[in-house]
Amino acid sequence: MESLSVRFQTIDSQKQLVSMLRNRYEGVTLLGETEPRCPMNLRSVELLGHPRTEGLVEEIKGILGKSNVFWADE
Repeated sequence: MESLSVRFQTIDSQKQLVSMLRNRYEGVTLLGETEPRCPMNLRSVELLGHPRTEGLVEEIKGILGKSNVFWADE
């Protein structure tokens, strides 16, 4: 998968996306630090809808690293 487009209608759906991404892309070392679990294959993540949680883009970028994560204009 190269890009992902997600439309939100609730804050809970945003939390579910973050949880899904963490489960897929992050692992925890024996020292409790996070490290990438699998190769990054998302080049971009387009976020749509409302509400727009402050810090969501940065949180997703922290999980995915170099992926382009952005709120699309509607």
